[in-house]
Amino acid sequence: MKEVRCPRCGKNVSSFGTKTINDRKYLFAYHGNRPCYLGPYDSYVHAERLWGIGLSNVSDADLEDMLMEIFSRLLHKVRRAEGEKKEKMVKELNEMLKQMHKKLQDV
Repeated sequence: MKEVRCPRCGKNVSSFGTKTINDRKYLFAYHGNRPCYLGPYDSYVHAERLWGIGLSNVSDADLEDMLMEIFSRLLHKVRRAEGEKKEKMVKELNEMLKQMHKKLQDV
């Protein structure tokens, strides 16, 4: 059986399950003695609560702060990855950064 890692914390998942709270169904990953909340089971309502990034009124947001937060979370995810997956993520991130650097030079 293939090992499955929690997308939220990186621990090995023993099982997935749902809980119904206030007529809404939520998905959880179970491992050890504490489950991780993965989001709504059927639809996504409050992305900003889970990721800490406001997704409404983006035009009023501090885009530099948002970009730095996203980049910080991406680096954290890369650090948690292992083996070939980590190598692939690093390679893709390097390619994106090269493209961004090239676009900055054209400004």
